Amino acid sequence: MATRSTIRTDADILLGADVNISDTEWNALIQTRYSSIYESWPWPRRHRDFTITLVAQTSSTSSTDATVTNASSTVTASGGTPFSGSSGYQIRVGAEPHYYFVNSVTSSTVIVLGDGEGNAVTWARSTASDVTWRLFRTIYTLPSDADGVVSISNGNYELRELDGGRSRLDIADPDRSTSGSDPLVWCYAGENSSGVREIEVWPVPTVAGLLRGQYVRRAPTLSDDADEIGVPRSVIVWAVAADGASMLFAKTGDISWQNRADHFSARYLIEEERYRAMELERTSPPTSIKRRKGVMGGLRGTDFETSHDLDALDVENL
Repeated sequence: MATRSTIRTDADILLGADVNISDTEWNALIQTRYSSIYESWPWPRRHRDFTITLVAQTSSTSSTDATVTNASSTVTASGGTPFSGSSGYQIRVGAEPHYYFVNSVTSSTVIVLGDGEGNAVTWARSTASDVTWRLFRTIYTLPSDADGVVSISNGNYELRELDGGRSRLDIADPDRSTSGSDPLVWCYAGENSSGVREIEVWPVPTVAGLLRGQYVRRAPTLSDDADEIGVPRSVIVWAVAADGASMLFAKTGDISWQNRADHFSARYLIEEERYRAMELERTSPPTSIKRRKGVMGGLRGTDFETSHDLDALDVENL
């Protein structure tokens, strides 16, 4: 497989021995082209496996009901250790029509409410004790280099991506009160504070479990000459050579370099098209694990259709 060093050498050879381009300049050109080519097409090397460990929903009991205080951001359970390790989870407190995020965990019985963006939020209602709560997690972080999701499965069937994303989910189940043993759909849920993509699964899982999937990787940063290039060598080398020739035209004003850049660009497009055709011929469409039509139908209660806008969500065709 080609490395940064071999691509730089190949491009040098194409342009000639007396090329006035430093290794630093070549490396920048290679990285830019690599990122562009790598992310413009689902090359097989972009696919990576990932897993998500699902957290089971829990609810308060008479011994773990909570106290909430007006203008305070803390929720305090009366006993037990119900909040251990729950940072980043979601929580619905009492009869609140929406859920909060657990911004931080002060102790096994005390949490700080948050908005999901790293900011603490205060309890706006009256101070109360013996308040029920429901702790769950539907939002999970993808690997840090994930650019998108290819598929997610629970082992029995493939989860369906929810068209319209979280906005449609917020219409159908704004407080995430619908639960089931297995999530059936997923959608993108933005990025965390580190810029890593997140997804939300639905309905709220009541059983701990494992999801497996594949994601499309972002182009990695080439930090060393020995770093491997994850696209065909004959594709990227013509593109890098074209960029090098364009740089030399900018430096010298010699039109012959621009002519060579045009030639190299044409060769690049030919090679890219050839490899794309080869990949399309080689790879067959992915075989889906069993899909479930009307996936929400088996989980909603008798009052679900009247309390949720199913027409807006079009769940029967998920």
